Amino acid sequence: MMKRNGAYIFQSVNFVRKTNNLKSMSIESEQVLFKLFISELKEMYWSEKMMVKALAKIIKNTTDLYLILLLNLNLEITKNQITRLEYIFEALKVKFETKICEKLKVMLVEINSYIKHYEKGNFKDEIMMLNFQKTAQFRIDSYDSVCEYAKSIGEFVVADFLLESLNEKIKLDLKLTEMSDSNVNSNIQEYFQCT
Repeated sequence: MMKRNGAYIFQSVNFVRKTNNLKSMSIESEQVLFKLFISELKEMYWSEKMMVKALAKIIKNTTDLYLILLLNLNLEITKNQITRLEYIFEALKVKFETKICEKLKVMLVEINSYIKHYEKGNFKDEIMMLNFQKTAQFRIDSYDSVCEYAKSIGEFVVADFLLESLNEKIKLDLKLTEMSDSNVNSNIQEYFQCT
């Protein structure tokens, strides 16, 4: 896979497979792992699409300019990650389908309730940031496990592609953590002094 004009292009649709790994597995086991891998990819695809919608809402309800900047950056990166997943589906000759990720769905419902319940301001920004970080951690874990699935079935090029998304998520999460660590206590104290 190589990057040309900002787009990723697979050099070969037939990915390099590590034969040692696959020789120790039965064809049946490999098929089960492949189905699990595709199922996880479909959940990730749904998750990233829903996060684009959620990020737009979160940004509209945030007042901190640095947080807005980080969330906008995350929005653009998430859109690129959706494109990566589509390339992977295409390369694997799998239909672009989503599968609802129930865990993330619950987190998004929670974020929506906070958006409705609290007024704009520092406290709401903090709640949005902390809950967004919860979704980010979940998606980091998801990318990590899907990378492992890809490796276990010999899809090393796909694993590298997913690892790129994983690393982007980790870098953004670290920036949010730094911001959260510096703001959380003062914003919560400020909120409770005003109520």
